[in-house]
Amino acid sequence: MTAEHLREAQRYGRTQLQFELADKALDLAFLGAMGFVFAQPVTAWLETWIARPTLVLAALYVVTMLLHECVSLPLSFSAGHVLEVRYGLSNQTAAAWLGRRRTPGAGGTSSTTRLGC
Repeated sequence: MTAEHLREAQRYGRTQLQFELADKALDLAFLGAMGFVFAQPVTAWLETWIARPTLVLAALYVVTMLLHECVSLPLSFSAGHVLEVRYGLSNQTAAAWLGRRRTPGAGGTSSTTRLGC
């Protein structure tokens, strides 16, 4: 490996680490806000539509995961597609990346949340 390749690999690794740390911080902030600020109002809203507490809980989970997917999608796109194309590690189109992300078992979030925003 040449010195230039090594520097490029180090830049890629550093950038990838920054994206991973930003993703963890975003997850923590979103789930904290959802749990401590928005859970009760969303639950109250869901209870106007759903009578059974178990179904309200399930609906709250789905709402939380869909909102999380919408919030984290831009960062995931930058880390999972833009970064790899920039460093020549992928020639996949953005549409193909999104399609792969929405396919169950292809990585990312659970298949339950691959509904798009």
